[in-house]
This record gives sequence, C-alpha cells and structure tokens, in this order.
Amino acid sequence: RKDSGADGLSQIRALAIGDTIPMNLWNLKMPVFNDSKGRTTISLSDYQNHKLIILDFWATWCTNCLESFPKLDKLKATFKNDFDVLLVNCKRTHDDQTRIDKVLQKYKDSYQLNVQFPYLVGDTIFNAVFPHRGIPHVVWIGNDRVVKAITYTTELQEANVRQILDGKKASFYMKDDFKYKVEDSVTTDTLKLFSSFLSKRREGIREMGVQIKEMGN
Repeated sequence: RKDSGADGLSQIRALAIGDTIPMNLWNLKMPVFNDSKGRTTISLSDYQNHKLIILDFWATWCTNCLESFPKLDKLKATFKNDFDVLLVNCKRTHDDQTRIDKVLQKYKDSYQLNVQFPYLVGDTIFNAVFPHRGIPHVVWIGNDRVVKAITYTTELQEANVRQILDGKKASFYMKDDFKYKVEDSVTTDTLKLFSSFLSKRREGIREMGVQIKEMGN
C-alpha cells in the first residue's frame, strides 16, 4: 500500500483560511478505508455535493480525537448531505491499518463507538497542505474549494456549522499551532503528550491536545 497522497502533486504549498484548494489537489485520488460506498480511493471532489467538508486529523493514541467522533456523527445526522467528514491519519502518527483496526474495534466494544466516516492512512499530502503541531486539528472546507476555518474539535458545534452553511464568515475560535513556540518540547522521533497546563490557553499549547515533535524539527 502506498502512502495516501504519495503521488499526484509535484509541488505542495501550505494553505491557510481563505485560500482556495488547487484543482490538482481537489481531484487527487487517495487510498481510503471504511468508506460506506465501498470506494477504495477518494478525492475532495467526491464531496462536491456537500456544502461543508471537514478534514479531521487524528491518531489512535489521541483520546480527544476519538471522543470527538460521536460529535461528528450528530452533526452529520443534523445537516445530512450539507455536511460530511474525511478522517485523516498522517504518516507521522506512526499508526498503521492493523493498529487502527484494533483500536477502533476496542472503542466499539467498550464504548459503542462505531466510526462511520472514511479515513486516510499514512497521509503526507494533507499534512503538508495543512501543517500543524498538535491534534485534534480540524480543517473546514466549502464545496467552493475555499478553506473556511481551522479549529480544534471543540468548535465542532451546530451553531458554527450553520454559520458556515449560511455563507457567513466564521466568527468562532481559530486554531494556530505556530503562533507561539513551544520551548519545552523535546527533539525525539516519538510523540510527546502535553497532558496539562495551568496557564491560559495559548495556541500550540493546549491542555486537550497532543503535541507532535519529530526528529530534526
């Protein structure tokens, strides 16, 4: 199996809120798992008929990521075809399909958490296009290909979704992992969990998030 997004783009440029998804990325087919329609590849253009597309970056070791999935289920039930989700598991999480299957089965058995959305495994493209230090990391994209918002999962609320669907500019809290430098993160080839902070919330340092730090960064 190839990494998701390993082919199809010669150059990758990071995108921000207000930017438009390039057509080559919009149409790029990537290997997908858990698709309800039985597809083995998927592209953002497959969501063209949905007004809002959510890219939810997650990992099996991110409890807050997993606990947000029922919230996405409820939003899907509320907004139906106007709203859809693509879960993105990046290569740098060190997850693989075997581990993902095991963890999702555990959550299904123990907490009745049944993940209904398709997901990418080993992604490198979206990770580069939407750079981030920590997860959960949520990218909101309209079917006009414009990036509407980048947030934590806490902003996945009905009122916020309705705001975007109504064509309004997002007025809720935005996530910016690079506003502050995390001085106490260590250089390692593993992932460091920042479990708690007593200070006010600062971008890049969040008590509910998981900080990702890689060798050489």
